[in-house]
Amino acid sequence: MEPREYGTMFGVEEHHWWYHGNHDLFLHFASRAISRSGPQARVLDAGCGTGMLLARLNHSGAVGLDFSALALDFTRRRGLRRLVRASAWQLPLADQSFDLVICNHVLAHLGRGNDLKALQEFHRVLRPGGRLLLAVPAFRFLWGEHDDAVHVKHRYRAGELASLVEQAGLVSEQISYYNLAILPPTWAVRLGQKVFGLRNDRPRSDLHTPPPWLNRRLTRLLLAENRWLKRGRSLPAGVSIFCQACRH
Repeated sequence: MEPREYGTMFGVEEHHWWYHGNHDLFLHFASRAISRSGPQARVLDAGCGTGMLLARLNHSGAVGLDFSALALDFTRRRGLRRLVRASAWQLPLADQSFDLVICNHVLAHLGRGNDLKALQEFHRVLRPGGRLLLAVPAFRFLWGEHDDAVHVKHRYRAGELASLVEQAGLVSEQISYYNLAILPPTWAVRLGQKVFGLRNDRPRSDLHTPPPWLNRRLTRLLLAENRWLKRGRSLPAGVSIFCQACRH
């Protein structure tokens, strides 16, 4: 990720509609996984970024991990101290030491081959019965300036992600596209960037907070989709893919 994007993320992550929707989904499934394991559950946020999801999780057994020292510096500003600097595909952590691993839009930054290594590492550090919560960006045709700015290396399809999860020895319990409501405008923006060259000289992410009224409406749209996914159902398409998997 371009270094300036960490500052942008830190500045918008608490209020931005995309993060509200994304974190609502992860926190729902994380709370279920933690309740199954009990109050002593250990949680790893693999690729914690600037730490807002970790802060919202507010669990004493949670550890944040990121390869970027700058990201971890921002995370410390949130008062979080249980942090490890390392790559998601080379975890300096003991076998079977976690009940839940979260990997939120990180796998796509690792590159092909390293994404599978990361999933194998998550399998290794999960205890039997432990869960993995995973999200990745979807569809190559949605590639745009945002992906270049945050150093995305691959966008996935659901079947492809399910296959990688299986190859790593994990069992997929639920997999679905999500953020369906924002697929048409996202595609339109990305198409405009390609056809008309509507790009900045230095790539910039989509992370800017819209006017409050629009931010609220977009948040409500994503939360409505989340209610569908929380019931164990799936969506046929979307800007992202969510997966819950288990180590047996």
